[in-house]
Amino acid sequence: SMFVLCTLNSGSSVYCVQSILGQGAYGIVVKCVKIKDMTTVAVKMIKQRPCFLKLANIEVAALSRLKSLCVDKCNLVKWHRVFMDKGHVCLEFEHLDKSLYEFLKERDRCSLLLKEIRPIIQQLANALNHLKLAGIIHADLKLENVMLVSHEKEPYRVKVIDFGMACKDSEAKVGSYIQSRPYRAPEIILGLPFTVAIDMWSLGCLAAALYLGTQLYPGKTEYDMMRFIVETRGQPADHLLSHGRKTSRFFQRDNSSTPSLWKLKSPQQFYTETGIRPMKNKHFLN
Repeated sequence: SMFVLCTLNSGSSVYCVQSILGQGAYGIVVKCVKIKDMTTVAVKMIKQRPCFLKLANIEVAALSRLKSLCVDKCNLVKWHRVFMDKGHVCLEFEHLDKSLYEFLKERDRCSLLLKEIRPIIQQLANALNHLKLAGIIHADLKLENVMLVSHEKEPYRVKVIDFGMACKDSEAKVGSYIQSRPYRAPEIILGLPFTVAIDMWSLGCLAAALYLGTQLYPGKTEYDMMRFIVETRGQPADHLLSHGRKTSRFFQRDNSSTPSLWKLKSPQQFYTETGIRPMKNKHFLN
C-alpha cells in the first residue's frame, strides 16, 4: 500500500502509481500514469537483492533481444525501458488487461469452450515460434503469464509476459530450476539437456488447463508430476532415464525380465525414502 499514489522517477519521466496489479517474493507490479503524456503503463519493481537482481538482469537481457521484433504481431508484451527508483529495478511495460488465471477465476465456470481456446493457443504458438527464432526459451509459460490485451475490445487477444526465467537456447544449463511445477517438462524434472521444446510442453499443459478447468498435472512434488506423466504419456525411454541427473529420485533400476531398465518407484517407496507423502492417485479421462 505504500506505493499507491506515490511517484516513480526514471530521470526522463515521472510516473504516478495508481494501483498494485500483482506482487510476489521478487517485488510488485504497479499500474502507473506517465505524467508527461498521461499514458497508462505497468511497472515491474524488483527488489535490490542479489538473487532478485539476477532475475532482473536475465529479464532485461531477454527483452533486449526481443526489442527489434514487432511484439504486437509476435504476441509478446511490449517493453519500454528499465530504470532505478526507490531501491528497485523498474521495468516499464505496456499496460494489459488481466491474466488468463484471473480471467478464469472471475468466471462462473473455470474452463473455456474449444472455440475460445483455439485462438489463444494459436497466438501462444505464434509467440513461441518467434521466441524460438530469436533463440530464447521462456521457461515459465503458465496461465498467470498470459495476459488478455483488452478483453472487451479484442476478445481473447493475448500476449506472453514475464521473462524472469528466460535464457538463450544456446546457454541452457542442465539442472536449471525453471518452469512452474504444473507446467514443468520431463527434461527439467529428470535433469536432462533441454531446448525450446520445454515451452511447447508448458503450452500443452496450459491448453489442457483451459479445457479441463483444472491443472492436468497438479503435483505437489516432482515425483507426483512424474507419476502422473507416466500414467498419461507412458514412461520416458530408457536412454533418457539413463542420462537424467535426477532419474534415481523417481525411478529404480529394474533387474527383472521386463523390457525397460527402469521402474517408477511406488508412492510408498518414495515416502519411505523422502518422508514426503505423495498425492493420491489422479484419475484421468480415457
